[in-house]
Amino acid sequence: MRTTLNTAPAKDTQINLVIPSEMKRRLFDAAAAKGISASQLVREGIALATSAVKVGSDEGRA
Repeated sequence: MRTTLNTAPAKDTQINLVIPSEMKRRLFDAAAAKGISASQLVREGIALATSAVKVGSDEGRA
């Protein structure tokens, strides 16, 4: 079963992720372990994943 997770605070552009329920549970468990919200953990993950790759470049693409 897939669920939707809203990752955006009110001031940001809203992004909805559709992820498997098991992944959502793991996301919330990891966020709780870090003491942050699941939305913040998603934002940190996106920032980390995109920090080494320039948007619009061919770097990092297979």
